[in-house]
Amino acid sequence: MSVELDIVSDFLEAYGQTGSVIDALDSALPKLVDHTECEAGSFFFGDQKASELVCQSCVGPVDIRGIRLPFGSGIVGRVYDAQTIETVESAESDRAHQRSVDESSGLLRGTSLRYRSPSKDLKLVRFSY
Repeated sequence: MSVELDIVSDFLEAYGQTGSVIDALDSALPKLVDHTECEAGSFFFGDQKASELVCQSCVGPVDIRGIRLPFGSGIVGRVYDAQTIETVESAESDRAHQRSVDESSGLLRGTSLRYRSPSKDLKLVRFSY
């Protein structure tokens, strides 16, 4: 079985055992980050009532769970609004980059990939290389 299928299988098994998407993400995300050779990864969900993106699951040197960004704020917000896949070669040089988040987390490292899923539950995944 491929590594990608192993990751999906682990996610589905964890979800089946706990019934929690967050627990399943916590189980699968370390393997996904390792497979993509990233330093860190995080999943953001949209809080419609607060109009914010909230980090609900992450792996890496700093735990950023609970970080909240207003819709449309930062690169993550831009990708969420556009519902696109985007590769940012240098977050530091991107006008939308939220330096305050990186300063508080220490996670700024060159390249990041953000992906917004069409699913209503999973909103965003961010990988920092």
